[in-house]
Amino acid sequence: MTEIDSYKELWDEIPDFIYFHDLTGKFIQVNAAVERFFKYKKEKLLGHRITEFIHPDYQDRFDDYLSEVLLKGESAGPLIIMDKTAKTYILEYHSKLVNRRGKPFGVRGIARDVSARKRLERTLQERETLYRTLFENAKDAIFLMEEEFFIDCNPRALEMFGCGKEDIVNKPPYFFSPEFQPDGRLSREKAGKKIRAAFRGHPQHFEWLHARLDGTPFDTIVNLYRIDVEKKKIIVAMVHDISPHKEAMKA
Repeated sequence: MTEIDSYKELWDEIPDFIYFHDLTGKFIQVNAAVERFFKYKKEKLLGHRITEFIHPDYQDRFDDYLSEVLLKGESAGPLIIMDKTAKTYILEYHSKLVNRRGKPFGVRGIARDVSARKRLERTLQERETLYRTLFENAKDAIFLMEEEFFIDCNPRALEMFGCGKEDIVNKPPYFFSPEFQPDGRLSREKAGKKIRAAFRGHPQHFEWLHARLDGTPFDTIVNLYRIDVEKKKIIVAMVHDISPHKEAMKA
């Protein structure tokens, strides 16, 4: 048991869980972090099997886990532990303990509570699903731009501009505009000015004459704004087709 004794001085200072259990799964030593997590003093934990604290869905796997540790010498993987209030995700690493004659007598476990990370992952996944749903079902065309080129668009954009996604990705926005805008300015120059302003953090709202892939012009209202994603600056362009309104006004 000399290996266990050598860790005692550090145990209570380490925020991660450190514990040892014998070949039947009974705790033989734990650090203060384990006590705080389970809300039991060491005396209440020692001698109790670790399966008493593992979520029921994982109890049947304990014997397989123990066999893997004894066979390979180590094992790593998550277990779900049930505390008094909720499921808690624990990321664990285990290694075999042997005596001087090389005979195994227990297992050392080092674990970390990763519940906050798991909750964050779930939240991000839920938000991604929500945003993707909004993106895919929006009534307006939505484009994403990096620098001055499209990198993605929603289905409504393909419908509005009469093209496939391969016709849009890696194209500049003025590709879908006539050469000149109604005010006589070059579409390329005017679009570049609007995009650069949006990249500087100044949202843009303006009317624009677009053209479908076949060259048919139509009037739109465009909104540009910048979002920062993983240190990248992305421009979101939302395009609303107002040509029916314009035609009605002319009529």
